Amino acid sequence: MRAEHVQATLRRPSSTIDSFSVAAQIAYARHLYRIRRQRDAVFGNLSGEPAWDMLLDLFISHQQQRPTSISSLCIAACVPSTTALRWITALIAKGVLARQDDPADRRRSHIMLTSVSYRQMAHLLRAMMAQDPFVRRSE
Repeated sequence: MRAEHVQATLRRPSSTIDSFSVAAQIAYARHLYRIRRQRDAVFGNLSGEPAWDMLLDLFISHQQQRPTSISSLCIAACVPSTTALRWITALIAKGVLARQDDPADRRRSHIMLTSVSYRQMAHLLRAMMAQDPFVRRSE
């Protein structure tokens, strides 16, 4: 998909792409994550997109109101922990992710999408769903 086409889709009136339920967005995010795992099983991890895997995982976790520990996010990225930690640090520095201490266990932290990043992910997923010919719109 060309960048111009994606940008045009993202600029569409929100009513065009907002017709997808939250459950449909979660299902689509899981679908994208599964496709990447299947591709990795066949070809190995050639894609080098741990940040995208993290964003998908955190989007799903946010919708399910499930806290995500740093170690869990490293596992979701399917890369060595050191690589995942570098990505987490970079995404926090860019303001995409936020880190919060676990109130029950001060040794552990939870990672989450910032509110802006969450809205951007939701919008992006809806835009992707609107372009996917295999996705049915909610009525």
